[in-house]
Amino acid sequence: MCIRDRSLDCSDKNFCIYLTTDGKLYGMGTNIQGILTPNVYSDTDEFLEKNNDITLPVLIMENVSYARVGEKSIVVLKTDGSVWWWGQYMNDYKNSKFNNEEHSFMYCARPEKILENCIYVTSGNYMGAAITDSGDLYTWGLNVFGQCGFPVTSDDFVRKPQKVLDNVHMVWLEKIEFSSLDEYLMPSSNFASTYPFNSFVQLDNGDILAAGRDLGENKKTVSLENSPSMKAMY
Repeated sequence: MCIRDRSLDCSDKNFCIYLTTDGKLYGMGTNIQGILTPNVYSDTDEFLEKNNDITLPVLIMENVSYARVGEKSIVVLKTDGSVWWWGQYMNDYKNSKFNNEEHSFMYCARPEKILENCIYVTSGNYMGAAITDSGDLYTWGLNVFGQCGFPVTSDDFVRKPQKVLDNVHMVWLEKIEFSSLDEYLMPSSNFASTYPFNSFVQLDNGDILAAGRDLGENKKTVSLENSPSMKAMY
């Protein structure tokens, strides 16, 4: 039996997960890079061999309190307050002098415990975030426009969770929405209210903060593959 509220999440086009009342996390869909069966494959297995379709739900993890997905990642909050993340965050923008494969993504093949004493987790397609039981906000993932809340550096990723703020009530990544009431998936081309390189935070006092693209005074030139360069603020 599924939990009625906030029990289901799905990536844009790859897979979905759901949580049962006894804390078991299941998934189905495209098993991209083995994300739905993270304990089956060895580190030497080729990515392409893991992209099989799973048509029946498979058990991913137990003792789960909450979970969210990105396009190619999963973040889990377990009942003991620990946070686990695995999968991949990509960088579509080519902007740093380290413009090679090593710096174009961050990847973890198996669930890795990255934080403790947390009460909330979330993930976008490019970054993740968690709130601790004392109200501290931690972020990790793509930071090409400072969307993790940290200065932009030569490495486009914050590869380990770092504390950003105190007294945080809620955090949203890329879109201020969850538990959508939509009865069908919107076309992937509808980005009217999506901000893929921004994060949003509400503090305990009600203040709303944001970070990322077009929210600072610094300038940079970036480009997508096979696309013209453009100037952006961060």
